Amino acid sequence: ACPTGALTPWQLDHEACLGYHNQMEGFIPEQYRQALGNRMFGCDTCQDVCPYNRAALSGLHPEFAPLEEPGAWLDLEALLAMTPEEFERQFAPTAAAWRGLETLQRNALVVLGNSGDAGAFEPLARALGSESPLLRGHAAWGIGELLSRPSEMDFEHALELLQKRLSTERDEDVRHELTRAIARLKESPCN
Repeated sequence: ACPTGALTPWQLDHEACLGYHNQMEGFIPEQYRQALGNRMFGCDTCQDVCPYNRAALSGLHPEFAPLEEPGAWLDLEALLAMTPEEFERQFAPTAAAWRGLETLQRNALVVLGNSGDAGAFEPLARALGSESPLLRGHAAWGIGELLSRPSEMDFEHALELLQKRLSTERDEDVRHELTRAIARLKESPCN
């Protein structure tokens, strides 16, 4: 059931584990981004299908219930606009706090890119202007992924936006992501 085949009998390849990738620092390897789907933090597919966990009781510990903020379902646009102080206030009591704001924002950009939702375009486009190369790079990938699917979105506007960013981008990793996103849009049968 592992989405990437990371789990085999008696062995876990951590480098193929989605939980590892969405908690690691830096750029998520491109080959795992689509498989992340809507996973913001962790994966746990292996835990959900494990036969030993079928007998486990759930709901007995109220301390594991979602907090009011950030809640069980994150507002990805709000997360992308969050300040470090807001992050500390909302996430300090959670397991995600140790990883930090930038990592969760990076993950939000991947989730938005995977969403297929036209409403994801604007937050991705705004993130192209981030001070963080990590966020700019994942925003570029997200736009390429989002617009590679059939939609009513404006391909020409997206291409123009990516090309404009590429013309001023100095970070090599981000330039790579922008170049790949542009090529992907140009090759897309949806274009």
